[in-house]
Amino acid sequence: MNRFSRWARGRRSGAVAAFIALCGIASSAYAEVEYVRAIPIPISQDGSYPPPVLPVTQAPYVTGDPDNTNELPPLVDGTSAYWNLDATLGLYPRYESGAYPPNVKLNAYSRLAWLGQNNLESGPTLVFLTPQRQIITLDVWAVLATSLPRIDVEYEAASSIAARSLDDPISAILDSEHYAIDRLTGIATLRPLDGVDTPTTQFMSYGADGLLYVLDYGNSRIASFDPDNIGNPFAPVSSFTLESGVTTANIQFAIGINGSFYLGDGLGGGSYYNSLGAFQGVFTLPEDTTTSTYRGESYITTGADGSVYIYDNAYGFHQYQDSSVVPEPSTGVLVLTAILGTLFLRGRRQVAGVA
Repeated sequence: MNRFSRWARGRRSGAVAAFIALCGIASSAYAEVEYVRAIPIPISQDGSYPPPVLPVTQAPYVTGDPDNTNELPPLVDGTSAYWNLDATLGLYPRYESGAYPPNVKLNAYSRLAWLGQNNLESGPTLVFLTPQRQIITLDVWAVLATSLPRIDVEYEAASSIAARSLDDPISAILDSEHYAIDRLTGIATLRPLDGVDTPTTQFMSYGADGLLYVLDYGNSRIASFDPDNIGNPFAPVSSFTLESGVTTANIQFAIGINGSFYLGDGLGGGSYYNSLGAFQGVFTLPEDTTTSTYRGESYITTGADGSVYIYDNAYGFHQYQDSSVVPEPSTGVLVLTAILGTLFLRGRRQVAGVA
């Protein structure tokens, strides 16, 4: 091997090492959730306090359909009205059309779920489970609520509900047991979630893949179940363990448009995992963030633009941004450079082979 060959080989090795390092930088740049701003929620008419805010389970995103833009912003859901987020201003202006119809009677023990945040069959649709065991479906755009028969099982408390679509049964955790409930008839079928710690399993959400994901808090994991399993509906599919040493509160979590999981810490921040369950990091409130006295329970919801919204009863609403959904320009440059680096190395190898 002559000196030129050794030099060229060394240059290629150095380029490969630099390329690998660059890819590592690009990868880490994608895994970032950063604080954006605080968003005060609407106050009562006399200005004394915000209305009671109800935690709501996010609907699964519909992906891969060019006609579905997934642009509906999060709503604040209270016991008597809802407010739509102005994402540009970071405000929830009060709209008269946001009042619930008279037949929607809610209180702090009501449970809500979107089944149409990205629903193509009708307008955005909310499902309410009232303390009287009644299921109410609300078409948000039409401001039309349909009262349905009560659930046909007795229970003391409902932890959460989740909905995949208008046609699928609603999942509900009632007295620490999972039921599949027909939205049109109220018939509830017990569907045990094998392997979960039943007393501490309270929150769930459907993913874009059609699976039901639950926060198996007692076993420190997120577990998935297949509602369409033939012969064994809601059979276990897979799970991933929550990161040790990271604070995770037993509150409603969210699944983003890219499949990432966001879990709250109960203090206005949280942690996140990619769609495969790999831990990506934590996100926290800035040290200078002013605490407040908002009332209500804690939960997380997301926007299709990568926004992550956390409501916490100690802080109110806070917005974060996940750059893995909409990469920052610097991240895009890194990725582009990495691609160009691959092409460069391939070209050098081809030239060297010809020589």
